[in-house]
Amino acid sequence: MSNRTYAYIVSLAAGGILAAGLIFYFTAGKELFAIPGCVIYQTTGLWCPACGGTRAVLALVHGDVAKAFLYHPIVPYSVFVYTVYILEETRERLFHSRRRVPMSFWKGCVLLGLVILAGNTLLRNILLFCSQK
Repeated sequence: MSNRTYAYIVSLAAGGILAAGLIFYFTAGKELFAIPGCVIYQTTGLWCPACGGTRAVLALVHGDVAKAFLYHPIVPYSVFVYTVYILEETRERLFHSRRRVPMSFWKGCVLLGLVILAGNTLLRNILLFCSQK
């Protein structure tokens, strides 16, 4: 099995697990599980890299992309890149396309996501620090 096929299968599995988890949470999980607050924020008073992610996912599930972006920009970005990746890889496999998007492009998307994550964390903490003065 090639690395590209392995990445595609793992991506499909991860998306399926995430979708199943969201379906479970919205059908039965709300009554069973409370989403805890951020331990890092409660301990240090600083935003962690994931702070706002849960609110962003919930906003996205309810169709509010703008609010999801404001809560945490990595969530809508990740959903967009994941959707485009799965659609493109599926198209290539179904139609035996010779024109393929190089894996370096997808790796670049992951790198951009890490930059967005780090930038968001830094900006939010700088703004938090400035607002406390």
